[in-house]
Amino acid sequence: MGHKKTKLLSVVIIFLLTCICINTIAKASTQSVNFNGVTLDVARQHYSTATLRQFIDIIHQDNGQFLQLHLTDSNDFGIENSLVGQTKSRAQFHDGTWENKKTKQKFYSLNQMNNLVNYAKKKNVTIIPEVDTPAHVGGLIKDMQAENMNKTVTNISYNNSYYGREIKLNSTGANFVIHLDQMVAKPFINQNNARFHLGGDEFSNSNKPNSAYVYYLNTTSKAISKMNMIPEAWNDGFLNSEVNQINKNIHITYWNWTGDETGKAANQRRKSRASLPTLLKSGYKVLNYNDYYLYFILNKTNLKTKNIKYMSSDMKSNWNPKMWNNDNTSHIKNITNIEGSSVSIWGDPSHTFPQKQVLNSSTKFINTFFKICNEFTQKNN
Repeated sequence: MGHKKTKLLSVVIIFLLTCICINTIAKASTQSVNFNGVTLDVARQHYSTATLRQFIDIIHQDNGQFLQLHLTDSNDFGIENSLVGQTKSRAQFHDGTWENKKTKQKFYSLNQMNNLVNYAKKKNVTIIPEVDTPAHVGGLIKDMQAENMNKTVTNISYNNSYYGREIKLNSTGANFVIHLDQMVAKPFINQNNARFHLGGDEFSNSNKPNSAYVYYLNTTSKAISKMNMIPEAWNDGFLNSEVNQINKNIHITYWNWTGDETGKAANQRRKSRASLPTLLKSGYKVLNYNDYYLYFILNKTNLKTKNIKYMSSDMKSNWNPKMWNNDNTSHIKNITNIEGSSVSIWGDPSHTFPQKQVLNSSTKFINTFFKICNEFTQKNN
């Protein structure tokens, strides 16, 4: 009789442990808003790798998960790449920074990025490279022109009268970008939760269906997926009319519904661009990059102590990960596919600020953000 009781007790214990494990796994798989980080514009404001490590330390201490590097803009193309002619052999090294001899653009060598990724791994932080296309490519075009790659420049790009130089949304442009992205991605592949941001913001004023962009984004994002990296993109090109035609494996970084347009233009964009709730309903994973509360734009006004205090306090009082468009939290009933959020520190193309000043000034803003995210995740998971 005692033997049967022991056997029965063992079965019960195993059953209970199995239930606990299943429940734990289910909870982990449905957790949301737990991938949070900092996006740093390193194209308009270059930072030494020592400063980048300090940002990683802050993210780690605040229980954050990633640092996204905006490598591409009209000013600079911020990473070594032989495809556009930006290599160490064509650069000079000064105070820990590589500088293109011809264009004077500052950039990171692939070896520096390898070392940074290794440092970030020890802190459980993922480094996400962003090569923003089809717009925001002025820096890399300048690099190519400086190396007399004018024929290639003509083949892959054109001049948008409003946004400047852009990559063509055809097979030639897409294939060039795939090659470019594959080269940039190499130091960042072997990470936990490896990702690559494809850009996709501020490239068109049109609200009409854009099948060329759908093709372009699908083609470039699938190439990233083949590298075992998660493709990410800004929300601008996700229109209501085409939302189900774009690769559902893309994780969308949602910054603004109207692209900060006002009046008639804003109303038109609200009708054409997919809202964050629409994207969630369509099955996309989305990250909240709310540009009203979560953007720290470097200028003399914002760097004043009283304004930093105000921005941090305003975020703490009014923002949470469900607030997706300025003050709009409406129509979000299920947060499962809100994957996380990011604060973004954007540079001033006309002025460079001391790195230590940027780091010290933005720390409180970053700390406040992570505290909100961590408290929200604990409460909702």
